Amino acid sequence: MTKRQYLTKDEAVAKGWYCRSDLKRLFRLKPGPEQQRVGQVWQGRGLYAVYDKSQCIPMRPQCELTAHQCDALAAGRTLRGTRVCRTCRQREATEFMLNGVCYKCRDLLLNRGDA
Repeated sequence: MTKRQYLTKDEAVAKGWYCRSDLKRLFRLKPGPEQQRVGQVWQGRGLYAVYDKSQCIPMRPQCELTAHQCDALAAGRTLRGTRVCRTCRQREATEFMLNGVCYKCRDLLLNRGDA
């Protein structure tokens, strides 16, 4: 019987080894500038590197959003699910569009006989 070449995720966690995304999400840590990976985990289609948590360095603290950034996020969220019509350049909900054209413009094009 051959020995497995790669670790499973559970084996890596038992040793205190985590991937970059888990280090960031769970502990707010990142690998140091010269830190090498200590192993690799097979995930079914490919590999990802794991790092020793005890050798990782803390990430800088998260900054609070400024008022301008909060306003920009709110404006972007209101535009979610909308697109600009290719003919009239008005913003409409995506469900009222067909091939990038709103239904009002589509009806006008069909009535003119252009489409």
